[in-house]
Amino acid sequence: MTVVLEAEVLADPLEAFEALAAALSDSELGLEPHPAGRILDGEIVVWQPGRRLEAVIDESSSIAAVFEPHGDATRIVVELDAAAEAHER
Repeated sequence: MTVVLEAEVLADPLEAFEALAAALSDSELGLEPHPAGRILDGEIVVWQPGRRLEAVIDESSSIAAVFEPHGDATRIVVELDAAAEAHER
């Protein structure tokens, strides 16, 4: 199953990236905000401030966030891929 969320924020891409990383590090996800950091039991595989953040959470789940300039704002697209079996419990 894939879930895609899109939002537009009034910030430049780097500010939006830093805000998302800070929110995730303060959440139950426990993001370690740096390249090769950890998130839950997984790890960050792409750390491109202002552009892209991607993590593999476990063998069947991953999350990616893409930051795109959009005028004076930034469009953020977050995609969560999770195996259907994990949700059938």
